[in-house]
Amino acid sequence: VVGKSRGPWVEDSDFLATVPDFAPCTIGPHGFPQNWPGVYTSSRSLKSLLGKRGLLGAIRVHVMAPPSAADVARIAGLSLDPVQSCLNAARVAAHTGMDVVKGWAIFELFDIPGPAEMGGAFVAQKYWYNRDAAGVLVDFTPRGPDSSDAASAPLLLVEARDVSEK
Repeated sequence: VVGKSRGPWVEDSDFLATVPDFAPCTIGPHGFPQNWPGVYTSSRSLKSLLGKRGLLGAIRVHVMAPPSAADVARIAGLSLDPVQSCLNAARVAAHTGMDVVKGWAIFELFDIPGPAEMGGAFVAQKYWYNRDAAGVLVDFTPRGPDSSDAASAPLLLVEARDVSEK
């Protein structure tokens, strides 16, 4: 919102895609990779992002459910914004003392088939989340309207070789 927005904006450089000329502003239907975890071994496209020699060089991959009610209670009164994971994770860290994990979220692009021999099309978005003192990862960024499929969908989050700075 002009004059009221603060923090890091989401910009084109926050995305890495397995398809040429990908434009985030035209992303279309996307979500958690279909046929997970089998798609990791069957899709050369996904490996080109996550593999040891891939664009991200994943160190750890996590299937992350939305936060539990107990986790949400830890951030009571904190205002978080959809799509602003980097800002949200920093706010949660300041509020709770949790660490910020500067990683990536992986989405399958459902309306872009990609070359058949590559096994689909995928995009990685810079995505920050939190780690509590016990080492448990929690993602507090709102995923969609309450009671929607998006709100309860898992995310594929990646800790990568290089930190995703904003």
